[in-house]
Amino acid sequence: MPEIIWKNAKSMDAGFPCAPLPPGAEKIFIPKNNMAVSLVFALPLAALLFWALWGRACASPGRPLEPWCIPFGVFAGILLIPLHEWLHAAIYPKNAEAYIGLIPKQFMAYAHCAAPLSKKRFILMCLLPMILGLLPFLLFLICPLNWPGAAAVLWPCAMVGLVSPSPDYLNVFLVCRAERRFDTKRQGRPILVLP
Repeated sequence: MPEIIWKNAKSMDAGFPCAPLPPGAEKIFIPKNNMAVSLVFALPLAALLFWALWGRACASPGRPLEPWCIPFGVFAGILLIPLHEWLHAAIYPKNAEAYIGLIPKQFMAYAHCAAPLSKKRFILMCLLPMILGLLPFLLFLICPLNWPGAAAVLWPCAMVGLVSPSPDYLNVFLVCRAERRFDTKRQGRPILVLP
């Protein structure tokens, strides 16, 4: 596991360490408006969560969720965001330095490491934090119908955990279709991926 360093930043261009592109690696550019573009990947997951909630509402004799418990689920999902970034950083090589933290002005968290990853390991690094949404979603699905309070905590926690990583899903999409080059005039932040 790398050395993981907590470091708040003012922006994504806050002087993080860089590394030269290794031989055989490919530079992939993330669109500058990646948050907006990545919503395409969040919508199907949000639809799945709403479909599960609708199914629970149809099957439940009373309320599917206890309304006053919903903020606790949202808060739990937000509290898990630093763990989300830690899971990203934990995938990097043993001798690397990985930085995690918050960018308060942009209301976002980040994980940054200059060490290159193989394509498969990069995909794992991007998708591993999904577990923080999948686990509460699975618990929501098996939660008894007469426990609307527990369901009201699990459902929004799953929503935050599965929808907030949409930029990570975009990164996986870009890496999987890396053979199609992007116009360098539209380039954004580069990511390094070895074959």
